[in-house]
Amino acid sequence: MSYQKSLPPLPNGGAAAVMAEAPGHFINQHIYPLFIKHTVTRSTEQDGPDITSEEEFWGENRLVVFGAVRLKQFRLSDWFPRTPGVFWSRHANAARSEVLRAYDQCARSDDKLGSYYLPSTKRLLVEDAGIGTIRLRPRKIDGEDCWLATALSGTECHRGIPLAIPNAVLRAANVRWGDEVNILGRVRFLQDAGLVDIACGVHHSQPLLVFVDEIEGVSTRRFTEPITITPVALFFKETDSQAEEMIPSHGSGPRYTFVTCEAGSNSAVDEAADWIDRYAKKHDGRVITNFDEQRPVFADAPLSYQRLVAKTYDRTIIQRFEGSIHVEHIDRLVQGPVITQQIGEIHMGHKIKVGGAAIINIDSVLSNVTQTIGSSSGLNLAQKAELEKLVQSLKADLDKLQAIHPDETKEIATALEKAVANATKPPEQRKTSILELSAKGLKEAAELVKDIAPTVLTTAGMIAKFTVGL
Repeated sequence: MSYQKSLPPLPNGGAAAVMAEAPGHFINQHIYPLFIKHTVTRSTEQDGPDITSEEEFWGENRLVVFGAVRLKQFRLSDWFPRTPGVFWSRHANAARSEVLRAYDQCARSDDKLGSYYLPSTKRLLVEDAGIGTIRLRPRKIDGEDCWLATALSGTECHRGIPLAIPNAVLRAANVRWGDEVNILGRVRFLQDAGLVDIACGVHHSQPLLVFVDEIEGVSTRRFTEPITITPVALFFKETDSQAEEMIPSHGSGPRYTFVTCEAGSNSAVDEAADWIDRYAKKHDGRVITNFDEQRPVFADAPLSYQRLVAKTYDRTIIQRFEGSIHVEHIDRLVQGPVITQQIGEIHMGHKIKVGGAAIINIDSVLSNVTQTIGSSSGLNLAQKAELEKLVQSLKADLDKLQAIHPDETKEIATALEKAVANATKPPEQRKTSILELSAKGLKEAAELVKDIAPTVLTTAGMIAKFTVGL
């Protein structure tokens, strides 16, 4: 199997908009990773093969033993292939070849959007060629908090090997995203491993995932080429525009748009999101899916990961796709607590605030607060114990209020999260003015319920005093 890049790069990274022929299938692929929960214990071989490249792992002539495997000198990314393994299939290679044959006719430039590709054949890249990456928050697999990540020997994340990394294993390895590592793990065929949902989104490929047992850091050197990701979003063009050459008028159906950007830069991801948003608006459209569950990128989109988990997604859109995933299936989705911690110098946690018609999941926010305290390097054990005791007391009171005063509860939980985030910073990074401001915000939020729940105001005041006194 020969190596082939997705597309020759444009000056500012490849970007395209694509007519969608199978949006229902795309929606399924978008949703299925949220259901990763467990694997099935199977007998494994003690000694597995050494793998040194993605092509070797996915290649048709290489037998990947169901059992132990060693990935040697791979880079680690916190992004995840949208359809693991599909890139390396014959079907995907044929789709990319078709696009490349028309490459010279596909590159264009626009004053507002920069360089982009015409949509005539780019649909194949999304629906058939395995292009696209997502970033998911940690979830419990086999009772362990695990990160969903990717091992790469190259630079394009969607070509990589999907990983489930227990949080304890990642912390013990003391590595950062982007580092070069050796990985010892166990290969799971997704269906046999109990990961039926995500396996349904994979086509023309073996649906595999490596459950990681051990990570050994090899190098933290700077690489000349960054890891690249390709965020893909689905949007509805709600009115036709005969004048636009970039998208022929074929009705008001859904379309894909995607860009290529650097994985290790939040600003690059934000710029990619801005481009996608500008493109959709230029064509009278609205983005309906997102690609990042860890950060609030398009969190208020009708079918964003944040809204799917909070069950505030737009059901009417789901139901428009005939044969797509059933609403009842999504409603059975249950997520565990959010992990917030430091790995090396990179913040691995997230604070998601969902806009639009969605609401903040109070339990997730408060779990986030607890995790922040536990993983803080800025507090000693006694301080952690005292602050956590106060937070748990406040949480118990908020649990009673949530059903009858959801708006007030949300304000208090948000203010608490901000106060704790500032208080748990290393001492040299704390600013007294910021601590006082967030403490004041917490007390003012608690004032909203002083007449119906006076203990909330009392406990909030104690937390505020604690944070200001650090």
